[in-house]
Amino acid sequence: MFERLDMPAVDEECALFPFSAKTKALDYAINMDHIQPEDFDFLEIVSPSFSIMFIDEGDDGGEISERLLTFRF
Repeated sequence: MFERLDMPAVDEECALFPFSAKTKALDYAINMDHIQPEDFDFLEIVSPSFSIMFIDEGDDGGEISERLLTFRF
């Protein structure tokens, strides 16, 4: 098991893989276009502590906004 895993945003087909990583802490950036709310319905998140940076590039590809969520169990 890793102590900490820092992951940049990855391709859409791999977007949910970091959540299943065996690590004590996960810091992950994810593009909001790569996920849907229902993707989390059956997702097993292994890490007891994680931070997710949601990146939204907008419809026009202009301004980028970011939202950070942190969870600790």
